[in-house]
Amino acid sequence: METAAIRETQEELGLLLKPTDLIKIGVNKHLTAYADGAIQDNEFHHVFIAELKVDITELTAQEEEVEALKLVSFSQFKLHLENSTDNHFIPSNKAYYQFVLDKIKAQI
Repeated sequence: METAAIRETQEELGLLLKPTDLIKIGVNKHLTAYADGAIQDNEFHHVFIAELKVDITELTAQEEEVEALKLVSFSQFKLHLENSTDNHFIPSNKAYYQFVLDKIKAQI
């Protein structure tokens, strides 16, 4: 799991992490059922956080995977999560984002 987290962080953000940089905050069971019923995703997301030790301007977003990068406070994060029309999050993943927010808050 750690190897995948490090690889994806480097691919999607241009940020190289070490295993010791990762803090595992939990495992989230993610279920997505689509309206047509043909596809259903059932996954366990192993979730890690890491302290950002470089300026955000040093990150390079992978255009195919990452639309934008920005730093927000906990209160801003919660407002974006509650306002599903502002396009900051994928609406069907709201429970996952809340899980991440709650786990991060518990760590600090």
